[in-house]
Amino acid sequence: MMNKMTRFLFAAAILATPLALPACTMTTDAAKKPLPSLTQQFATPFYVNAANVVVESRYDPLANSRDVSSTFPTPPDMALRRYAETRLRPAGGEGILKFLIEDASVYREGMPSPNKAARWLDLDDKDRYTAMIRASLIREGVAATAPGAMGLQIKLERTLTIPESTSLAERDRLFQGFVADLLGDMDGAVTDALNNTLKLGAGDVAPSPGPFPVEPVQITPQDVNQ
Repeated sequence: MMNKMTRFLFAAAILATPLALPACTMTTDAAKKPLPSLTQQFATPFYVNAANVVVESRYDPLANSRDVSSTFPTPPDMALRRYAETRLRPAGGEGILKFLIEDASVYREGMPSPNKAARWLDLDDKDRYTAMIRASLIREGVAATAPGAMGLQIKLERTLTIPESTSLAERDRLFQGFVADLLGDMDGAVTDALNNTLKLGAGDVAPSPGPFPVEPVQITPQDVNQ
């Protein structure tokens, strides 16, 4: 069995040979980048032709021990809830639109280096994170004859691969950017669904009264026997 000194000398010789491995750099506090914003791109409300918008979740991050979503600085399920509450606003109309979060899992898979020497030294390994997002848009309290579908389900999947040696601060920044990209995917799907499938775009909703609404006119019933 190779002793520590022999292993060290062997490692030094391997490292002296070009392997196209990533360089290790130090990042100072001054060079750290802030976490990407998750709400800025959705600051403009999407007005929905409905009397109310309700956001609910059936997702349990503790239901699966392989789910690592809770290790993210902003877990995807929390980001999805914040997105829906920020972006979707009722514009008046009939019924309720429900945004239901059904899955927001993230799974990690280790990816050893394809280089045998680097793999033996535990170098150049990577982590691949796969997000599995599932949400439903459901209409309630509307007539079956209303235009558009009564509901649909949106499924999204996105992966992120980063070096195992990535610092915790940089890892958090990449995780936050990953979630921001997921929200962008969701917003594109939601916008298309509301406009083209559920037919809930607010373009045909009557505008709200101005600052000086017209007083209602009271009609006095007439006596038909008069």
